[in-house]
Amino acid sequence: MFRRALMRGLPALFLIAGTPLTAQTAPTVSKLTARLQELNDSLHALIEIQDSLAASASSRMDTLSLGRIPVVMDHVLLPSVRPLLDSLNTVIDSLMDGSTGIRNAADTITVKERFTGTLPQHGVQWQRRWNPRKLARVFMRIYGKAALETVPPGIVLWTGQDLLPDAVRGSTYRSLATADVVAATRCLEGSVAGCRSALMLSGDPNPEDVYTTDQMVRFVSRLRLMFIYRKDSLDCINGRKRQVCTELLRQVWSNHVPSIPIAAQQALLASALHMGGRGALARFIAGDSDDIRQRLEAAARAPLDSIVRQFLTEVRSNRPSSTVGTSTMLGSLMWTAVFLALALRNKRWQ
Repeated sequence: MFRRALMRGLPALFLIAGTPLTAQTAPTVSKLTARLQELNDSLHALIEIQDSLAASASSRMDTLSLGRIPVVMDHVLLPSVRPLLDSLNTVIDSLMDGSTGIRNAADTITVKERFTGTLPQHGVQWQRRWNPRKLARVFMRIYGKAALETVPPGIVLWTGQDLLPDAVRGSTYRSLATADVVAATRCLEGSVAGCRSALMLSGDPNPEDVYTTDQMVRFVSRLRLMFIYRKDSLDCINGRKRQVCTELLRQVWSNHVPSIPIAAQQALLASALHMGGRGALARFIAGDSDDIRQRLEAAARAPLDSIVRQFLTEVRSNRPSSTVGTSTMLGSLMWTAVFLALALRNKRWQ
């Protein structure tokens, strides 16, 4: 804006200064010409200073933190990111109770409007359409993955690499209700044992406690390439022999045969963290135990069955409504009548 005003006023300056020059002597004209040149040079110097200040402001970076992880961002993003980080740090302080819980806290989160080249490991490309909730999830997933460096691989697998999941929502009920797992059905019916089986909380898992024979056959059929050299896979798929199917699934259980969508296990973790209150996450990731049940009990400071019951209560209370509104029914009837009328106008029907 400053540059535009100066450039707009410069021709007028030359015009005003040039009007009386025809009546003046040559020395006076020379002096005025030199003065105008000085003014022109000063104008360009001011423009260069303005460009330099603008470039400096756009390239300035500010540093905040997420827990113990540095967050570096463009200066222009500071007003948007600072309030969000303040809120997230309040949550982290409560869940961690002052414990870092992160072995490699030197990792840095970089938030920029535009990256040149490859996006860094913890780079966040700013998007103006993001709502605060979505950006919070991005930050908390990065924090959760950093904390997972101290957790055994089996626990990481169970959590789905997300230590700070969303709370129980209607989608959790749907994931249990639509899962091709009989244990999930028993869980929704109120069986704690069914929930433990469906959520992989039974210690030494037994596929017979989780699946019906038909469900096991379907799982083995999906994994048939893994058993291409096993003749007994046909005894399961074609012969529907339950014991053969059970033994095949035991061999690949942990890596290839999830009971239900991982979101349900993550919702259970959210319930445990909520029950445990302050320091719950620090207790969950502490120690070297590879037993998910022990870690959940430590986080919640409650027996596993109590955690499962609380989870089940939350799932049932967030059950999506299955009723159809009156307006929806009337709309369906109206369109049915319209299509029926159009069909009856067809000459073939007449």
